[in-house]
Amino acid sequence: NTKADDDYRNIIKNIQDVVYRSNTEGKVTLISPGVTRLLGYDSETECIGMDIAKDLYFNPSERETILNHILENGEIADYEITLKKKDGSPVVVSSSSHFFYDREGRIAGVEGIVRDISERKKAEDLFNKAFNENPCPMSISDILTGFYVEVNKAWLDALEFQKEDVIGHTAPELNIYRNLEERNRIVQSIKETGRAHNMEIEFISKNGHMRNGIFFGDVIDVSGKKMLLSAVLNITELRNTEKLLKSANEELAASNEELMATNEEFEAANEELIATNQELAHKEGELRESEKKYRSLIENISEGLMVYDRDMNIIFSNSLASSLLGIETE
Repeated sequence: NTKADDDYRNIIKNIQDVVYRSNTEGKVTLISPGVTRLLGYDSETECIGMDIAKDLYFNPSERETILNHILENGEIADYEITLKKKDGSPVVVSSSSHFFYDREGRIAGVEGIVRDISERKKAEDLFNKAFNENPCPMSISDILTGFYVEVNKAWLDALEFQKEDVIGHTAPELNIYRNLEERNRIVQSIKETGRAHNMEIEFISKNGHMRNGIFFGDVIDVSGKKMLLSAVLNITELRNTEKLLKSANEELAASNEELMATNEEFEAANEELIATNQELAHKEGELRESEKKYRSLIENISEGLMVYDRDMNIIFSNSLASSLLGIETE
């Protein structure tokens, strides 16, 4: 034993991840104590000699897939697999593995490191659910190229695209901005502050329909790459309602002006009617005075006077006519 060997063993003993080796028959020949935390075994020695595919893989066929991948590429790096705990329950892990060789250069087996990514998977699942099921249109795009990496269902529904038409393309290529100056404002804000919040923009769907939205975007880190996470609050219905309300208000204002004009005409006609009525009342008074005067003349003449209609009905007689005939005027 050398000091280097002791250091090596101490590192393996204390490492949180699981370091393992399996031979060409798929049997575990070395495994670090971290397996007790990861898979719930009492000690690492309990796992020595186990069939790695049958005893430690939740789906044994997955082992064959990994071996083929290593044969094709020389290794696997951060490859997601599902292992089986001692109690039979699954645990999602990330494996980085490769072949190791004997002194003659022949493949002696597989060695690598396995890392528990259960919490990371929970976080990813939570993010995916929040992203994909979010009612707001959301997207993830590459900062350097502008290519869309991911979009959610609400984004596709709002802009009437199929996902395969979007991924790997940019917003200008898809022609979704009604005014590219609005996109330039967003890009400038992201360059200066790393974010673009509360910016109202107009989109055009694949089928030419106008969409209004409030844009929010933040730079995030995804596997060491800078990405733009964007969300849009869809206010299309609100803006359409505002347009309808504005149009209705304009029509109402026009109707009010027309009504005011009509009222003014009515007031003028009313004043004219009042003047006409006053004139008629004046003439009526004059007529009554005239009638009174002429009736007095007729009543005081020294002859009887009667007026007949075409049917010879008496329609008027003065008092003297009635007196001469001896008949009451009535």
